Amino acid sequence: VIWSTGPRVHRRFTLPSKVVKVCWCRMGHLSEALLCVLQVNSLTIYGMAGEVFSVPLPHAIKSIWSLPFGLLLQQAPVESLLTSISLSSLNPFLSVRDVFRQKRDVGYSPQHNLSPPYDCDYSTRINGASMSSHLILKDPLEEPQISYTEERGKLNVMWEFDEKTIWTSHCLPLMVSYNKGKMQHSLWVVELNNSNHEVANSKSSNLSASQMSGKHLFRRIWQGKGLQTAASKVFLAADDDATPIVCFLLQQPKKLLSLRLQSLELNSETVYDIKPDMSWSISAVAAAAVTVTRPNARVRVGQLPVSDVIALTPESTLLLYMGKICLCKYVLPSPLGKVRYFSRMEFSGTNETIHDLKIVDLVDAVEGRINLVLDNGQ
Repeated sequence: VIWSTGPRVHRRFTLPSKVVKVCWCRMGHLSEALLCVLQVNSLTIYGMAGEVFSVPLPHAIKSIWSLPFGLLLQQAPVESLLTSISLSSLNPFLSVRDVFRQKRDVGYSPQHNLSPPYDCDYSTRINGASMSSHLILKDPLEEPQISYTEERGKLNVMWEFDEKTIWTSHCLPLMVSYNKGKMQHSLWVVELNNSNHEVANSKSSNLSASQMSGKHLFRRIWQGKGLQTAASKVFLAADDDATPIVCFLLQQPKKLLSLRLQSLELNSETVYDIKPDMSWSISAVAAAAVTVTRPNARVRVGQLPVSDVIALTPESTLLLYMGKICLCKYVLPSPLGKVRYFSRMEFSGTNETIHDLKIVDLVDAVEGRINLVLDNGQ
């Protein structure tokens, strides 16, 4: 794992086992982002000042994702979990030393309480207790917490092992998943539970309704069916009035589907939803969000910078969109124009002109800039 800032290598990690996934995440009261490294049987978190946290994993974790308030852990399918339960039950002292990490060694606040292994919120019993497909880690010194789903005002433990996470937002509490069996995409909003929700099944959790207050729940706000493969890319952009939109790049129909989020301020919290008529699509084989550079438009929605969408059509046309509105079309400059915007690009072949080249992909979008991939490989 290489942690770099531009061409400068900040830190380099050599780990004992295969790295499954790496992501940046903000947790708890910490102002700086943490580097989270998932290996086959462990999760290690690195701080900017050199702190290292080892988080014990009770079962196999398939992937990790960043959310605005912590780290989302997606557990492996049920078959892997049952195997993990059987093996861990043979060794009740597994990871006990890691569970009782000493707070004084890392200089953390005394408000972070550690729980013994037998009292973990995500503990699983063979006789039918709670087992969650998605866990949330809000602090590197705490244990991952069970998540819940909300449907018709009732709560259930999150049991969505067939929902493969393909995207989350570190700015807004959103997750996108894909269910291969149902050929269905789902957009979820992650919220804090309140006392107005009813526990749907008392056997699904060992917590009372009052104890569930403050727990995280996933609420499905949109689903789209009929696609045999998951979206190749999901990202956030903004509509013409700076309202966030979630964009899905769909390779099979070669379209970019955009969903406009509806937000409502309720008890000092923002509640998100989607209206049925608040979606549209454009033809695209590649797309990305670029930070708005228009005058008087550089504003933010919470932590989200306002972004337009740059899209590449199947005809290799590059278009800039503000929501549904097409702002302009980009063309590769003529050689007669002294290649003003491509002065640093070297083209192979003496007879090849920029006019003959086609854009085939968009990569590495950073703020208001993006790299173009041409059909000659450059």
